[in-house]
Amino acid sequence: MRVKPDPARAGAALTLTVSGCKGTGGIGSSTAFSADAPLSPASGGGSLLSGTTTVTSTALAGTYPVVVTCAGGGTVTGSLTVMGAPPSSGHIATGAGGSITRSTNPALAILGALLLLGGAAAWWRARPHAGGHGRAH
Repeated sequence: MRVKPDPARAGAALTLTVSGCKGTGGIGSSTAFSADAPLSPASGGGSLLSGTTTVTSTALAGTYPVVVTCAGGGTVTGSLTVMGAPPSSGHIATGAGGSITRSTNPALAILGALLLLGGAAAWWRARPHAGGHGRAH
């Protein structure tokens, strides 16, 4: 059995290629997979079966057994090494059980712009005008 890529990161797409199965199909399974991998005859003919799946996004680093149950009976075993979660983007670990996420919410951006314009308008109306006379409040 060949698992590519191996090692793989959590969330990565995988291809399983198996030889030695009886029948024209099978199912690849592992606790590291987000779903079982249905196997069918590989392109190029021969007795190879192949299929795809993904590593679950919550997989911890380690080695996981992979078992293929052949449609014609029997099993083929192998393993997969998981390197852990991919590097995160946009998060800064705070050490307090949370993270800071950078995001731009359009509604907040519009609200900020309106508040800025409102403050500028209030300042414009309250400022002294030429001629030295302040505006009555």
